[in-house]
Amino acid sequence: MYAWEAVKKKILPTVEDWRRAVQLAERPAGEGRDPRPMMYSLWRIAETDDEIEGLVLTRTVGVTAFGWRLVADPEVQQQAESAQRRCEETIRRLLSTHVHTVQFGGSIYELQWELSADGYRPVIVRQLEPWEMDKIDGRLCIVEGEDQFRVLSEDDRQRYIWDSDDRQRIGGIMRKVALHCILKMENILEWHNYNRKLKGLILALYDEFIADDQRELENARQILRNLVQHNYGLSSRDIEYQFKEIVSGHGTSSFERFTDRVDRKLAKNFLGQSGTQEPLKYGSRAALQVLQMISADVHYSDIMRVESLINRLLQVDYEIYSGTQERVPYRFELVLPEEMQLGERIQVAESLASMRLPIYADDLYSFLELRKPDGVPEVITWQEA
Repeated sequence: MYAWEAVKKKILPTVEDWRRAVQLAERPAGEGRDPRPMMYSLWRIAETDDEIEGLVLTRTVGVTAFGWRLVADPEVQQQAESAQRRCEETIRRLLSTHVHTVQFGGSIYELQWELSADGYRPVIVRQLEPWEMDKIDGRLCIVEGEDQFRVLSEDDRQRYIWDSDDRQRIGGIMRKVALHCILKMENILEWHNYNRKLKGLILALYDEFIADDQRELENARQILRNLVQHNYGLSSRDIEYQFKEIVSGHGTSSFERFTDRVDRKLAKNFLGQSGTQEPLKYGSRAALQVLQMISADVHYSDIMRVESLINRLLQVDYEIYSGTQERVPYRFELVLPEEMQLGERIQVAESLASMRLPIYADDLYSFLELRKPDGVPEVITWQEA
C-alpha cells in the first residue's frame, strides 16, 4: 500500500507537510505532478478524525436507510427482475460507499463479470484508494505513478465504474477542510500539553552546604518524581519544596471554542448545515430523523448522483446481457417514505391558502422541508393566494 514517507510516522501531516503536498498535486501534468501525497494525507485525516467518521455515516444513512427498486413497464418486468438479481450485491456496495465521491472528489470501482444463473453479473473486485485517483482537466483518472495517469473513458465502462463530483480538482470536501483538521489536531495536542502544565512546577530549595551531598541530592530528585507521579514524598528538613503555578486554568476555553468551530465547519460542509451532529435514534422514523440532519439540497444531490451512477451500471449490464447497444428499458430509483413526498405537503399548503389561514413562514417552510429565502415576511397571510 502506498504511504507518503513525510507523514508515515506521524498522526497527521503538519501545515508545512500539507503545503508541500498541495504543491505537488497542483503541478501541471508532465512537470512532476503527483497527487498521491495530498490524497494520502486526506485519507489519514479522515481515518483519524472521529467527527468526520460520524458525519460520513450520517450522510451514508441518508441514502441507505431507504429502499430501492427497478422501475419497468409490465412487458419488461421479468428482465428487470433478472437484472436486479444480477446487480443487487454491487448496487448495495455502491449505495454504502457513495459518500466517498463527495468526500474525496471521486470513486472508482474495478469490476469483474462472473457467470450466474441470470447471466454475467458485475462484481466489484476492489474500490480504488483515494491516492489512486486524480483529475486532469476535470476528468477522473487513475494514478499509476508520478506523472503517470490513465484518463477513464467509455472504453473502460466494462472494467470500471466511476463517479465524480462537480469540482475540477480532486480532493472533494476533504480538501476544503484539511487545513482546519490539521490545526484542530495541533490544537488538541497543545491542549494536552497545557493541561499537563496546570499541575504547576515543583521547586526544591536547599542551602549551599547540601550541594556537595550527592546522597541528599539524589533523595531530593526521587522525592520530586514521587510528587509528580504519586502526590507524596518523604524528605529531610534541609530541603524545601515549593509549588509554582505556570499557567492559568481560565485559558482553557479558547481550545474548546476553536475545536467547536472546526466541528461546525465540518458539519456545514458534509451535511449542508452548521448544527452539530446529535446521536441517531432508532425506530420506524429513524430514516426521517436522518433526513432532518441533512439539508434538502445536499440530500437531493446525493439521490440524483447515486441514481445516475447505478443506472449507468444497469446500462452496461444490459448491453452485456442483451448483446446490443440499446437503451436499458428499466431504471433504478430510491423509494422515499410517504411522509417525505413533497407533493402531498404542497396540497396541504394549498388548502391553507384557500382558507386564507395565516401561518408563520418558519413553520410553513419547515413543513415543506425547504429553506426559507431572505425577504419572506414573518407571517404569511395568503393575500395574493
